[in-house]
Amino acid sequence: MPVSFVYQQKSRSTPREGADVCEIKCKRTACAIQKCLAKLPLSRSSATNAGVDVSKCQYAVDAYDACCERAKRIEANQSASSS
Repeated sequence: MPVSFVYQQKSRSTPREGADVCEIKCKRTACAIQKCLAKLPLSRSSATNAGVDVSKCQYAVDAYDACCERAKRIEANQSASSS
């Protein structure tokens, strides 16, 4: 998942220039990841430097990955059929 931008569900009616198919089609699931991460409590452990246990949001990450794979497959099928 790209980390160079933050998904904002209602901020734009058109995707940003250079957006990939996952960013365009899977915006809602990416927002779900951010919402899940925002709800997690911060806790520092001696085992890791991370302040958030992202494994608790794995369901949202898996949903994003599935959406992204579907979008890429559809895009590939469309480009193959138009060629």
